[in-house]
This record gives sequence, C-alpha cells and structure tokens, in this order.
Amino acid sequence: MAFSSPSSSSSPSSTHKWDVFLSFRGLDTRNNFIAYLYSALYQKGIKTYRDDKNLERGEIISPTLLKAIEESMSSIIVLSPNYASSTWCLEELTKILECKKTKQQIVLPVFYHVDPSEVRNQRRSFGEALTKHQERFKEDPKVQRWKEALQEVASLAGEYLEDGNENEFMEKIIQWVASKIVESTYQLDIVEYPIGLESCLKELNTKLEIGRNDITLIIGIYGTGGIGKTTIAKAIFNSIGKEFEARCFLPNVREISSREEGMVKLQKQLLDDLLGNFGSFNISNVGATNVIKHRLRSKRVLLILDDVNESRQLEELARNKYWFSPGSRIVITTRDQHVLTYHPVDSTYEVQGLDNNQAIQLFSWHAFKRDKPVESYVNLTKCIIGYAKGLPLALEVLGSDLRGRSIQEWESALEKYKRSPHKDIYEILKISYDGLDDNEKDIFLDIACFFKWKSVKYVTKILDSCRFSSSIGIAKLKDKCLININHYHFVEMHDLLQQMGKEIVRQESPKEVGERSRLWFHEDVRHVLEENTGTNKIEAMLLEFPGGHNKICLHPEAFGKMRNLQLFINKNAQFSAGPNYLSNQIRLLEWAHYPSSSLPSNFRGDNLVEFLMYHSLIKELGGLKFENLTNMDLVDCKFLTKIPDLSSCRNLEMLNLANCSSSSAIWKSLEGLELKYCCLSKSNFFIFPRLKYLHLNECKKLEEILPLPLSIVSVQARGCTSLESFALLSEILTKNNGRNFYDFLRIDLYECHNLLVIPSWEEGRQNFTYPFAEREFGIIFPGKGIPDWFCYCKEAHDSNQCEIDINPPHHWNGKDEIIFCVVFGLNPMEKIYFDISVSIHDGSDWKTLCHPSNWTPLCTNEANGFYLLDDANHVWMHRMRYKSKQRPDISNFRFQCQSKCLVFRNVGIHFVKNHEENVRDDIGDHIELDSPFFYYSSDDDENPNEDFEYETDDKNLKEIFGKRRRDDEYDCNMEPNRSPQQKRTQIYSNLFL
Repeated sequence: MAFSSPSSSSSPSSTHKWDVFLSFRGLDTRNNFIAYLYSALYQKGIKTYRDDKNLERGEIISPTLLKAIEESMSSIIVLSPNYASSTWCLEELTKILECKKTKQQIVLPVFYHVDPSEVRNQRRSFGEALTKHQERFKEDPKVQRWKEALQEVASLAGEYLEDGNENEFMEKIIQWVASKIVESTYQLDIVEYPIGLESCLKELNTKLEIGRNDITLIIGIYGTGGIGKTTIAKAIFNSIGKEFEARCFLPNVREISSREEGMVKLQKQLLDDLLGNFGSFNISNVGATNVIKHRLRSKRVLLILDDVNESRQLEELARNKYWFSPGSRIVITTRDQHVLTYHPVDSTYEVQGLDNNQAIQLFSWHAFKRDKPVESYVNLTKCIIGYAKGLPLALEVLGSDLRGRSIQEWESALEKYKRSPHKDIYEILKISYDGLDDNEKDIFLDIACFFKWKSVKYVTKILDSCRFSSSIGIAKLKDKCLININHYHFVEMHDLLQQMGKEIVRQESPKEVGERSRLWFHEDVRHVLEENTGTNKIEAMLLEFPGGHNKICLHPEAFGKMRNLQLFINKNAQFSAGPNYLSNQIRLLEWAHYPSSSLPSNFRGDNLVEFLMYHSLIKELGGLKFENLTNMDLVDCKFLTKIPDLSSCRNLEMLNLANCSSSSAIWKSLEGLELKYCCLSKSNFFIFPRLKYLHLNECKKLEEILPLPLSIVSVQARGCTSLESFALLSEILTKNNGRNFYDFLRIDLYECHNLLVIPSWEEGRQNFTYPFAEREFGIIFPGKGIPDWFCYCKEAHDSNQCEIDINPPHHWNGKDEIIFCVVFGLNPMEKIYFDISVSIHDGSDWKTLCHPSNWTPLCTNEANGFYLLDDANHVWMHRMRYKSKQRPDISNFRFQCQSKCLVFRNVGIHFVKNHEENVRDDIGDHIELDSPFFYYSSDDDENPNEDFEYETDDKNLKEIFGKRRRDDEYDCNMEPNRSPQQKRTQIYSNLFL
C-alpha cells in the first residue's frame, strides 16, 4: 500500500481495465446469446471484453487476449456444447483459472444447454472433443491441463440453462455481475491527501494479524477528535476487506444510535452487509443481537464500528469475539478510551498527531496544491503548523480556508484564529465536550483556562476544594482524549482543545465579559476590575500581562459583585489599591505584590487551600481561619507583623516565610517560631503533621531546629549562620517504625558554619545508615572530611574528575545500597552552571541513578548567571539503592563536574550490605520506577511490599547528630586509591539540594 503521496490511488479497482471478460465458443453463441448478453452488460455500464477480431483463426491464443484476461476483474465462461472442441477456448479457460488463483479474479461458469456433470466427468461432446485432442497432440501435457481445468470450472458455483427462458436467464447473470462488481469495487472514500497514513496502517496490520484464521481479534483505535481515526479505519477497510467472506463499515455509530430506532437501523445494516439483504425481515421484533450472534458464527467477516462512544452500542453490535467466526476482525474507533476498557479488546492503538514534516506536507497540499509552501508564505505556514499542533482536521480546514488568499489575508486570519477557533474545527472538537456530564465539563473548562501544564496533584487539590469530583473527572477527560497525563504527572492538553474550551466560556456571554464564568485574558480582567462590571457568574480569574508588570486602577467595589469567586490568580499586575471585599468562597488566592496592608474585613479564608501573597505590603493576617490550608507563601513580605493561628492547619504541606519581618509577634501562634532574624529554639513542627517543604534560608538568627514531622521532604536552611543544632528524624523513625516514607529527603545546611550538631562519624556508620534505612537521603553541610568507615576513599587533588577503583569488584546482590561522599570547594564569585555527576558501569551498560535536576543550585541567581555563595569546604553525602536484576560486579566509580569553579577535595564510596544492620530489604522501593532522579532496572522482580520488622528500642538508637564544635571537626586522613582500577562505571548524581 502506498499512502505517502496524493497521487496514490485508494481504490484497487484502478488496476482493472475490464469489469468482465467473456469466454465463449463463437460457433455456438456469438450471434445469439453472447450478442444479447454483451449488449445488456454494455447498457448497464459494465465494461466487457469480447473477442470479435481474431475469430479463433490461430492455434495459439494471442497476447492481446491474454492481457485482456489479466486486466479483467471477473470472467464469465459460457460452456456450450462445442466449447471443448476449441483449443483457443481451452487455453482461455486455463488462463482464467490461473488468474483466479493469482489475482483473485471472480469466475462465473454458465452452463449453456450443457449439464455440469458432462463437463465435470467429460462425457458426450466434452469427452469426444478431449479424445480428439489427445489423438492429435499425443503426449503433450497441455491436454491434461485442459482436462483438469474443465473439472475445476465444473466444480464452481455457476448458472445452468437447460430449456428455460433465455431472457430471464440473461438478467440473472447481469444481476450477479453487477453485485460482484459493487462488492469488489466497494471502496470507501478517504481523504484526498493521505499523508502519514502508511505508517499507521503498517502498525495496525501487525496488530490485525491478517492471515491467521484460527483467531478472532477485536482492535480498538482511539484518539481526540479530528486526529484521523475514521480515515485510518476506512483505509483498513479498503486494504484488507477483500480478505474476508463479508465486510461491513458502520459509520457514525454515536450519531445514528442516538436517533429514534437508530440502533435497529445499525443492526439491520450490519446484517444486510454481512449476510445479504434481509428484505422486510423485522429484526426489532425478534431481537437483532441473537440474529447477529447466531448467523455470523460461521462466516469470516471484517466489521468496523466507527465513532463508538457508549458501551451499550458494542453490547448490541459486537458484544464479544465469540459472536464471530474464527478469522474475523472487528475494529472499533472511539474518542473514549474507557469504552475499550469496559468492553475488552485484544489490543489498542492511539492515533498520534502528524510530525512537523507531515503537517507541512498536508497543509501545503490543501493550501498550495503542492507538497511544500510557496516561498513567500513559508513563515506564515510555520505559524499555522505551530497553531494546528499536528491535528489533521485543523491542517485540512485551515489550508482549504487560506488557499488562494493574499499574505495580508493570511495574517488577518491568523489573528482571528488566535482569538477564536475556526467554526469547522470547533464543532468537531466540541463533540467530545458535549458528551461530558456537568462535573466533567467544569473540570475541563478550569484546566483549559487555568491549569494546563500543572501537576495532577495540584489540580486535583484545587478542584476538590471547589467540590468537584476531580479524580474521576480527570480520569474521564483522559479516557475521552481531552487531556493527557505525561510521564511526570502533569496535565497536558492540545492547544486547539484548550482554545475550544475557552471559546465555550466566551460563548457564555460574547459581548459582556463580566457575565462569563471564567476570565483569563488580561484585558478582559482589566475591564472587569476597573469598570466594576463583574457579576456573581464569575468563578475564577487569572491576571497575567504578557509584557510583565502593568498597572490596574482597581475600582473599590470591583470584587463586591463577585460573590461566587473561587479562584483569583494575579501573576504580575500592579494594583493601585487593595479590594474592599473578597468572597469567602475563594479556594486559591494568589496575589503577588498585594498593595494593601491588610485583607478586607469580611474575608475569613474559611475555604482557602492555597494562600500565596509573596512580595506584598501585607502587615497583618490576624483573624483568618485556615483550616483547609495546604500551602502558605509569604516570601519577601517585609512588613508582615502578624499571622493567624496555624495550629489548626492540619493539612499544611508547605510554609514559606523567607525574608519576612523580624517581629516575634508573627510566631506567637507557633510557640515563638520566627523565621529570619528569629529564634526557633521553642518551635515544634509536629503541629503540621503533613508539612513537606520547610524553607529557612538566610534566617540569620535561627539557632535550633527541633524534630520534624514524618511527611518532611525538603529542608532548606542555607546561610543560617547562627544555627547550632538540628534534630533530625531519630524520634520520628522509632515512633513510626520507619514506615510510610515515599519521598527522597533533602537537607541543605550549606553555609551553616556555626553548626554545633554535625555527624558524629566516630560513633560508627550506623549513625548514618540505620535511621534512614527506609528512605533515600541526601545532605550538604560544612565540613572537610570523609568518615573512616567508608569502604573506599581517595584524595582528588582539587580536580574536576576523580575515579575510585573497587578491588575486588563488588558483587551486587540487588539489595545493597550505596553511600556517596564528596568533599568539595568552590571558587568565589565564579559564574557557573552547577553540574556534578557520579558514574557507574555495572558490567552491561552505563546507568543513571541521579539526574542533575535532582537538586537546586548552591548559589544565587544574578542577572547574567549563577554566582557561588561561599568558598569554604562542604560535604555532600547521598545514600541510595541501586537495583539490578543482573547482579553485576561493580568495579569503578567516576566523580565528575563540568564546571571549573567546583573542585573535589576528597571522594568516597561505601556499600551498605543488607546484613550489616537490621534494615528493611526493600529500601527505596517507594521511589517510582519512572522517576527522572534514579535508575532502576525495569525487569527487577522483587516484591516492593514485602513485610519487615523494625527495631523500636529508643535506647539502642543513637542520635544521628551529636553535639560537636566546628573547631573539633573530624578530619579524615585521606588515603590514596584503596583498590586498583577495573571496569568503568557510571551513575549520575549531583550536588544540589
């Protein structure tokens, strides 16, 4: 099949010059039966070849005649009494039967005043003729071929005329020919320019397994509207339909089944196409499903059900594969992937958009009638390709719409498309939206307007707070191909689907924006806030100016009419004043550069889930009720003096108060907790049992951090120059038996030079290994030594690369762990991009354990690059598990940094064997296999949920950090390389926390 260019034909009938080839004995039928039959076929528009020139004058059949047979779709062989006496006729017969085998030519034998048994058994005139041929040609093998050909043709189903009416007999033949032509040439119209179709068909042909007649297969094809599902299904029908005893293409199942008696009509068409005309048989009275089930069990069929959207349609048309004979194939196309889950299929195929090259070709054929754009339209074409994002429907519609228009008209059209989609594209895409329930429609519109490229977890949290059933709703949107969840669990949506969603909102009130439910265009939001045109219909607003900060002259009563507002997001607008009123329905309040010292007196924040007011002038937040709060961000609120009581915030996950006021009154509700220029000695973070991220950077008077909750994921305390002690998770681990660790713990104590509580290396390796045995762990802190219990260590001589050989090679048992340790120094004020890696080779290939994005830079971000903060030595330690089913021998590690500003002082490797301490065998299994941070072998077969016992004796658990002054800091006597070099290994990690 060649579908890569528009010149390719989608109809196999184009290879047939003739519909019918007539083979006959002129002596018997030329001037009577054949003359009338030929005329009747001609009048019906059936192209028929009849040999009128040679009149059988030679012994050898002419090449022209042989070519005519090969170019015919079907042959009618009129077996009259003297047919076998002609060697010419017998040669024609042999050639026809050959084409039947090699070219699937359709053959109809007509027994004209001849009994079929006479031909089959070669009696009477046929036997006499063959006897004469045998006497004449002696041992020539062609006589035997003629005998076999006559036996074969006599065994075929045909028409027999003995003494009946020749006109009726002739009409019967004509009807047969017409039906066979229609059946054979029945090709569905596909797109004019089938770009990209060939690769789809190739993959689907593999799934269909054509030629295997011992199985019945059901294949599901799914994808968003306009992606090309129907086109692919039609191409399948055209390309393989002739391989089956019957075939049926049921289009528009969704639309037809929704009409009155629609399902009955679909069932009748299915039966008519696969079994023949059912005539007046009233299938609705006897139950069509039983008829389909029983009548199709003995017939190999190809059935294509196009645009299915409900499982009930499949229940009544193709409930399961056992309705159909082995060798049958059923193909289903749908926008709803869940239909293919509820109704089990053998395999599925998701239709993807076209790549850029294919998109340019398809668009160019429609816009320019050539495979590439006209030179002066190249840049505009690129804009269209970017807008369509590989959607064939959009490329075809827009190409046809712009064909023959001027550059100025193209530019004008592009501006229009950006504001609202082309109506033909909009209507097709909206079909999927119309099939949603109200809850799913609201979720779709919120994602289209506000939450594209946001994490599923974040979107679910916000929408659940708005009383949407978001988990099931998001799943259904994904099933219907309206959104996609990518590898990193972020919500994706095709740009045209997003535009369709925004157009649906715009249509709520085309003229007055204040009457719409959602506002996202900055000029619309400006109009509502400055002109006070908002209404109770507004539920969500996003304000983000494309050119950066812009001034909003807020009408003092602008928010007063928006009593149903649930989401307000201001990214970069500068307001002239604060609001006099805010709805207590608000779940998400993000207002950067809030211009007032307080929130409106009516606002209680009962429903707030996200409260983000960074870089604001806010002073007091007293009186608010934050029972549902999960995230509070008040970064750089330098005038803040009072915050509400957070002791009831049981769901708080993230609290960021960096660069806030130094007033101790802020932390009264937190038992004296004060971030930046405050003391944390009396704080207790257990009041936040779900706290995950704690940011304490540059808290210059922070002296102590007491135990943290089990949920903690990241602690950043960079530049806390007064910090003396940091109690980690010892108590938590023992009280909770070390269970329920799902995240990698990062602790950043960079530049905390007065730290009194640092690792007590002399107390033994269990101080580092035991308490964290259930969790990936990484830490940076001031220091200059590698503990002496490390298996392997080496001085790096201030280089950017260092290798450690493992001798003898370490045999990996699949449960051991690795601890990396690097002592590094930095060159101050050196412009860098931080990038450290550790590499390992496990005997088969280079593997990645940690990705550079695993950590945040240990530097500030200045105008033109990254600048280092401190040139003192620091230690980075990282514990992780490397899982490999192959159980390789590890022989070499390599530490490397691309930036010249960072130098290695010392490096070390320690292997933690599973028998060294009483730790859980499946440590680290909570880390997801698709995490970009860690490498795990995909074929690992260990059970990640195997039971374990954990010691809970508080007395036996040593504190991981014991008090130790910096001037007493342990200084390891570094040894040269402790083992010779062997195989190279590579594992990437990096130094960022």
